[in-house]
Amino acid sequence: MSLEVLSDQREKTYQSARPGDTGGKQSQPFVRTHALSGFLAMLAIAGVALIRTINLGADAPKGLPTEADYGIYVDEGYKTLWARNMVTFGTGRWHTGDDYSGWLTASPVTQGAFYVGFRVFGQSLEAARIISVMWFALFLIAFGVAYYDHRSSPVFWVGLFMLGFQYVLWVLSRTAIFEIAALSVFYAGLVLLRRFSNNAITSAIVVFAVGVVVTFGIKQNAPAIIAPALLGILAPWVVQKKRVKEFLVVLLVAAVGLFVVSYLQKIGFAVPFGSLLRKTSLFSPGMEVRRFLLNPILEADPFLVILAHACAISVLLYRPKFFDHNSYRAALMSIVFLGTAALATTQNLRLRYCALLLPAFILVVVEWCIAEKQNSWALPGRRAQQISTYAAMLVVCVLAYDLTFLVGWSLTVFPAVGGHTPLLRLPLAGVVAFLCWKKRNVFLSAPVLRTFIFATIVAFALFNSYKVGNSLLRPTWQVRAVSNQLDRILPKGATVAGDWIPLFAIGTNLHVLYTNPVFNQAKRFEDLRPSHFLYCDTDGGEIVKRTIEQSKGVQLGAPLLQSDYIGVQLTLYPLHYKDSQVSAEAETRD
Repeated sequence: MSLEVLSDQREKTYQSARPGDTGGKQSQPFVRTHALSGFLAMLAIAGVALIRTINLGADAPKGLPTEADYGIYVDEGYKTLWARNMVTFGTGRWHTGDDYSGWLTASPVTQGAFYVGFRVFGQSLEAARIISVMWFALFLIAFGVAYYDHRSSPVFWVGLFMLGFQYVLWVLSRTAIFEIAALSVFYAGLVLLRRFSNNAITSAIVVFAVGVVVTFGIKQNAPAIIAPALLGILAPWVVQKKRVKEFLVVLLVAAVGLFVVSYLQKIGFAVPFGSLLRKTSLFSPGMEVRRFLLNPILEADPFLVILAHACAISVLLYRPKFFDHNSYRAALMSIVFLGTAALATTQNLRLRYCALLLPAFILVVVEWCIAEKQNSWALPGRRAQQISTYAAMLVVCVLAYDLTFLVGWSLTVFPAVGGHTPLLRLPLAGVVAFLCWKKRNVFLSAPVLRTFIFATIVAFALFNSYKVGNSLLRPTWQVRAVSNQLDRILPKGATVAGDWIPLFAIGTNLHVLYTNPVFNQAKRFEDLRPSHFLYCDTDGGEIVKRTIEQSKGVQLGAPLLQSDYIGVQLTLYPLHYKDSQVSAEAETRD
């Protein structure tokens, strides 16, 4: 009997006796394994961050959907303009007539970081982008801390791979725009709650505090993920305290209040924090449903969206205790669905806005893998509440649309076949959803869902590895080429106006004015006196050019440079002012 007890104790302490050993503890191998796994995890996190510095000054790669939204490709210029001017000229606005104030007041955290980056690493595109890499490294470190207990498990490595090489996150974390800073800071705070806080109220306070910092210090559309996260954190606590009715009443009142405030702003009233609702439209439900179903993430990475939705169905049907005493998981699931719905109210939904959702999609998959690994032996139990079944029905409909979209998206390589698929997606999705739910004991059984999820993880890995590898192996350098040409052609002291010129000015000492139909408008050129205009063949560029051509006091000279960037024509024009010509003629006569 004592021998059995001793044997059981040896198993629990991971002892490994050598042949011929008669007893005594052998804990050193466990200590070494413990230290080695931690070292490898830290090394991997550092590697995932450092690999982002390869060809950091290259153009943001093509291959992202909605490329007509040029923000990912050109916003780096005017988003870093204040910091560049401070470092280069000692002031945020070197021109007294410049009415573009930059982002110092709207996003002070990012502007301060860019300024420090330019001061430390030099004023260059690489220096601006290294700041984004550092923001993302902060999030990866938080992920490593939160999931440190799983560092020896494949789950940790799957999660790190998905976060490190999901293509949209890859591109944005190598681009000097605000979304990567916002999501890195917010999710760093959220994932750390997984390890350090099991109290819903404490977690809600932390998320709210971090959310305030992110909203007013980095990006004002952050409430689209912060509000769903708070709802998810509080929901399990509300159920536990049996305050569901009161909670629903509070949510209803808040929703009505939001609609009223949005309506007042729409009809012209000034409302508190109106800038947070500036791009929000709550009064076109048909369009909002379309944006929810056809979220840009689905087009950018259909496998990730399908993965998250399949995991959601799995936990709703077969893991009723997935959310028990786990506000963190509830917050992630809430962001995936309610966050997507919140962003669907955005008037001009962009992929870079939706990037705020990406970590939640990935972390839901990671949490499913953990639950599956810990409870793979458990048989599905009966649910105490039918609400999970109804929720699963809705998610099945969404997943059916995802799968229908994936098929149509795949067929677009054959235009004759795929050209008509958009019109067929919704009815086909309805048929697929009906069949899946009707035969759910087969199609949605736990083993089938498990196999489907693992197969989709493999598809996700192949899809994103190919795209990331392609961007590393085939970089383009159009921004640097245009920047060098401008620096060589323009005379010393020249002032260049244009919408995209701040991007090409990074790394130079050029004086630039960010010009579009809103800021430093062309009708003010006679006062601003830019010497050159960089025309970009976009809607905004065309408006500025037309205004100059219709002006009596300024005219375009012969083009000095013609080039292109991301398929858009660029033309550099000198500007000639009528009053300068009159003065020159008068001096000649004298």
